[in-house]
Amino acid sequence: MFSDLAKLFLGMVALERKKIERYIWGLPPRIHGSVVASKLVTFDSAKQLAQSLVDHGVSQGFMTVFPKQPIKGKNNNNNTNKNNEEVLKQKEGVMHCNNCNRKEHTACFGKAPAKPITQVLGVDVGQACYGCGEVGHYKRDFPNSRNVGGVGRVLAIGQNKAIADPMVVTEVLLNIREEIGQDVFALLVDESSDVSKKEQMAIVLRYVDSLGFMKERFIGLVHVKDTSSLTPKNTINEVLTSNKLSFSQIRGQGYDGASNMRGEFNGLKALILQENDMDFYVHCFAYQLQLVVVAIAKKHDGVSDFFEQISLVVNVVCASCKRKDLLREQARERVQKGLCSGELEIGRGLNQETTLVRSGEIRWGHFNTLTSLMKLFADVLVVLDFVKEEGGSLENCQQASGILAYFKSYEFVFYLHMMYDILHLTGTLSQQLQIKDLDILEAASMVRGTMEALQSFRNIGFASILPKVSSFCETHEIDTLDMEEFYIGARSCRTTKTNRFHFEVEIFNTVVDMQLTEYRDRFSETSTQLLEYTGALSPCDSFAQFDKSKLFKLGKLYKYDFDDSDMIDLDGQLKIFYHFCIKDERFASLKGISDLSRLMVSTGKHQSYPLFYKLFKLALILPVATARVERCFSKMKLLKSDLRNKIGDEFLNNLLLRNVETEALAKVENEKVMERFQKMSARRGQN
Repeated sequence: MFSDLAKLFLGMVALERKKIERYIWGLPPRIHGSVVASKLVTFDSAKQLAQSLVDHGVSQGFMTVFPKQPIKGKNNNNNTNKNNEEVLKQKEGVMHCNNCNRKEHTACFGKAPAKPITQVLGVDVGQACYGCGEVGHYKRDFPNSRNVGGVGRVLAIGQNKAIADPMVVTEVLLNIREEIGQDVFALLVDESSDVSKKEQMAIVLRYVDSLGFMKERFIGLVHVKDTSSLTPKNTINEVLTSNKLSFSQIRGQGYDGASNMRGEFNGLKALILQENDMDFYVHCFAYQLQLVVVAIAKKHDGVSDFFEQISLVVNVVCASCKRKDLLREQARERVQKGLCSGELEIGRGLNQETTLVRSGEIRWGHFNTLTSLMKLFADVLVVLDFVKEEGGSLENCQQASGILAYFKSYEFVFYLHMMYDILHLTGTLSQQLQIKDLDILEAASMVRGTMEALQSFRNIGFASILPKVSSFCETHEIDTLDMEEFYIGARSCRTTKTNRFHFEVEIFNTVVDMQLTEYRDRFSETSTQLLEYTGALSPCDSFAQFDKSKLFKLGKLYKYDFDDSDMIDLDGQLKIFYHFCIKDERFASLKGISDLSRLMVSTGKHQSYPLFYKLFKLALILPVATARVERCFSKMKLLKSDLRNKIGDEFLNNLLLRNVETEALAKVENEKVMERFQKMSARRGQN
């Protein structure tokens, strides 16, 4: 009752919150932060906590109860404006923290201490200072040092906000460097521009750790002002040197298709091969897969016109909010009718399409667009009819009329189903190639499987497409064609070829043959000697592909890793290992070389057969795709956005390492970060 009455007369009665603030303001700096961080709601509890902290500090010896100050004006040797320590601080020209006597507090001091003062009293506080262990530091507790150009910063930040500090990032890189040691690794590099239009280069290392696990670790994002091949090479050298690594440890390269990366004469690939000729290059599988679809769209006129019309319809239908609302309304009504009639099923994730998906610039955006168009085809036709009648301008009406005429043709429906089936096969391969920790043998097997599926589709696909095309045409009232009649070409000109010949030979067979040819040309690595020899390491089907002669030849390719005496020992180890594995049940059900690597370490066989295990690691680190690098760029675009476009390069690199390498970050111990900071000879804010 009294508290409620006090709120009506704020000037006459001091509220409890004001009393607590005034009381805390007069507390000694040593306990001031702890009381603030506790966020107490009653004056008595604040007073009790402060007294407990003082008693605890006195008993532990880090606080002293001073006698009363002498009366002002009386002679006293102790009555000086500043003690000797404060005078020394002034002479140094740097202001110090009142709590822990440190100079120029920064974010790197924020952490959760092992045993803060308040922990003894049962108060749950998780933020404290590296220097003094105090909690609740605020800006007023940190002086501004004008002499050195520094400004005091708020320290009440906690571990999560201080995690991007250079000290923590250094420990993350140290953990990665310790995992690699003097072992070999593969290099994955790609470039992308950020929101500030700066060309950023991401560097990822692929290696096998001490437990036999294949890992891909991001080690740095560097701003490159010149994208010529020499600049990335020098930048990579600087990053590797700073992490105590070298070009001599590289055994594989993986880039995208840019000429400054993979150029045979002046590209980054060639420059690194000059440093180390054992650095085998493997073109990014996922990027090559993208080039296959792009090549087909450029070389075949019918496919090119088809995708051009797909792009136009997305622009027309999604050009205004009114058209989008009409599309959603039509989709809602169609779903309601389908559910009432039983044509559509009810289930999780079903009937969710409400708009057309715009094609992406890379990879499989076209497949998503075709999927949404097939589900919303009837609704799209309604929107196009609306634009044709009430498009506003003659140009819009004519454009919608042209798209409608093409969409209601048998040829469009045939292209729609044919490209949907082709992209469905290649889209599945694209998703598989982006799996984390994918080894090159498994990737090559996926590529071969996709090529075999395409070849099978070439043989029997036309017969399977025709019923689906006819059913689609009947559903949407589109005229079907008799395959035995003569084909009518442009401008209603009757030709001497039948509809079957046109659709099967001139369209279907031609497009699928072009697709298969592009696959064989783009994925030439799948038939190289390197992969042929590496395939003999596969443990599938109880080492059915094991071939000692091929593995011996594989060892000869790595002349810096196996000398003449090693090759003699390797020959013996291969014989013994094979006979051992085929009799051990633990090695009978392995699915890939990654499983074999982990099993060898867990059973200690990597020490019994060290040369064979070394050969194994060289095969594991061969790069497959740059998906890991592209994930780094996806994170970069989230961190450096339009609203945070002024982030510096160093800070962006630290943030990206913290967000990408979460597994390595979890291994960083706070004590190591504190120890590293204490050993620094020069700290921020010190002369």
